[in-house]
Amino acid sequence: FIGVYGTDADYSDIFVETYRSDTGDLLPKGTYYLKLTDGTNKWYSEWFNIQDVYENILSLWSNQSYETFISSGAKIISAIETGSNGRVNSSTIDNFAVANDEEIIVIFFLTLNSGQVPSVNLLNADGLAVISNTVAATEGINEITLTVTKAATARMRLINTSASDYSTSEVWVQRKYSPRFVKLQFTNDKDLHGKRGDDQTILYQKGFTQECWLQTILNTPGSNRVDVGQEKDGVFIAEKIITQYKYRIIDYLNRSLFEGLIRLPQHKTITIIDEVGNEYTPDIGNVLVSAEWGTFDTGDVLIEWNDGSFVWVDNAEDIT
Repeated sequence: FIGVYGTDADYSDIFVETYRSDTGDLLPKGTYYLKLTDGTNKWYSEWFNIQDVYENILSLWSNQSYETFISSGAKIISAIETGSNGRVNSSTIDNFAVANDEEIIVIFFLTLNSGQVPSVNLLNADGLAVISNTVAATEGINEITLTVTKAATARMRLINTSASDYSTSEVWVQRKYSPRFVKLQFTNDKDLHGKRGDDQTILYQKGFTQECWLQTILNTPGSNRVDVGQEKDGVFIAEKIITQYKYRIIDYLNRSLFEGLIRLPQHKTITIIDEVGNEYTPDIGNVLVSAEWGTFDTGDVLIEWNDGSFVWVDNAEDIT
């Protein structure tokens, strides 16, 4: 991981990885630059912006039974319970709909001053029934997956069954998909080499994986149609009609990213997750990437693939 430095880093060079100790925020949001050193020289990149790919569902807490509870937004400054019934729920304004078997990700940094670590689960909207698995947090960074057991309107909960004194960073609650981005994941079991040498090589054999988020949505699918039949008395009779959906993603991208994406058909696995959580796994080679360049370095990039097919026949005996 290359060190990321904050906008106030001209002199202090505050280091940021997963957790920002200077602000208590979990994610490095804001404007940054990269700093590289070799012991003698220092290089600085141009400023660039980091935004949230996923949206935080949680914004406020509503204390239920902690004897002392102080919060600021999604951050817990102090939660103290000397008995055996410490509970805090997300605010009712943060209630959110969940589907059965949906996975919700909870991320936060826990500072445990004393006692028991809190556990995390989801409740239904009235706060009475648990509708997910329950996971005990750990000191330090947490990334907890909660699996929903019932379609409902949900609330987030932290709970202690014995004495505890803790605080957290901003608690981040997210779905496994982004409502503003389409996510691409692609892997291979060998390196992909370019004809221009190592500068065009994508490395995979040493555990490197690819993930890409495009700020776009999945277009309404078109369809390819193939008629299978025979001609009788000069008229073609369709005995079987096959239609196959063709999905499309369009985004305005730079040439460097396009040169990576154009090699998608060479990968062993490709997974595409759209803005509502639908997952697509196109077959090997079944992805087409093209571009129309508006400028020398940027253009409209089109990614399209087929996914499944429907077959209509003129009688039940022809169904295969």
